[in-house]
Amino acid sequence: LVSVSCPSSSFCATVDALGNALTYTGTTWSQPQSIDPSPGSLSSVWCSSRSFCAAVDMSGNTLTYNGTKWSSPRSIDLNQGRGGNLESVSCSTSSMCVAVDGYGNALTYNGTAWSSPQTIDPDSGALDAGYLTSVSCPSNSFCMAVDGAGNALTYNRTAWSSPQSIDNNRGNGYSVSCSGSSFCVALDPNGNALTYNGTAWSSQSIDPHINGIPSVSCPTRSFCAAVDAGDYALTYAGPK
Repeated sequence: LVSVSCPSSSFCATVDALGNALTYTGTTWSQPQSIDPSPGSLSSVWCSSRSFCAAVDMSGNTLTYNGTKWSSPRSIDLNQGRGGNLESVSCSTSSMCVAVDGYGNALTYNGTAWSSPQTIDPDSGALDAGYLTSVSCPSNSFCMAVDGAGNALTYNRTAWSSPQSIDNNRGNGYSVSCSGSSFCVALDPNGNALTYNGTAWSSQSIDPHINGIPSVSCPTRSFCAAVDAGDYALTYAGPK
């Protein structure tokens, strides 16, 4: 299992690296359903409601869920034949999704169609620069994305900002989650949490195990949960 999204306590969807999806009703999980037989494994899923989810895979395909069934994989990011390498997707509603890939591109969904890949984080030659790893869109007018070189970018539904360096560490373990445009948390591969207040970033070491922190979720500005690669979980209860 590589990604899970729960828009409510009575519905979740999760995907695995073999192209299967499962859903949760608040009581029980479904059996694995094969939804993506492509060579590229599913990498991320996001559900804005129990009747809409979007998933992406490492071959540049996307799939959507309408509350009953999954669509067939649809190619949206060939990236000049190299495979789209879609790393993350986030949807604020069924008509607003953003997906990012490992080549510095972002794609947006308007409820009907996906845009062409737009380069927002060009590879400057530095290690992991341009390798977008995670995106979070808490509203239709705000998204935050991070890359493996310690940069963050914001989106206002019109344009993306330039990459801003927020962390000196590098690696593909970056994850970000935002509860709104004035609160985001990004986690780096070295056990640090970076918090965004709408204007600036601050940093705090939170995981002495240094196992990498592959995922974080912040439904509100007063609660976040994170897991690391060493089977540890961490929670955040808001500013002290």
